Parts: sequence; C-alpha cells; structure tokens
Amino acid sequence: AKANLEIADSVLENAKGENAVLIFIGLASRQSIIGQTVGVNAQKILLESTCPVVTVTEFSNYLK
Repeated sequence: AKANLEIADSVLENAKGENAVLIFIGLASRQSIIGQTVGVNAQKILLESTCPVVTVTEFSNYLK
C-alpha cells in the first residue's frame, strides 16, 4: 500500500514558501499505525528538506 505523504508534501511546500531556516518535527512510536505514518512523513521531510530539520521524540519515552 502506498503511504499517504500529503503531510510531508505540505510541510515541505510551506517551508519553501516561507523561506524557513529550520523545521521541527515530532516522532511517534512506530508500533502504531499513526507512528508508522508519522515515520514515513518524517523520513520524506528529512530527505527532501532544503533546510535543517530537528526531530523530537515523544516525552513519554523519557519517563520509562
């Protein structure tokens, strides 16, 4: 099945249109469907962004 990359495309398009100098994205657990979708979109943003990208993991990971 082809992943829905509309989120990544939107982030990249807006970053370019606004001349962004940095993108922050959150990463979720890949154990869920939502996490897998976020992961695919995050990967596309990381690979195709024309500016630096900072990734932040879930806060709950630090409480374990």
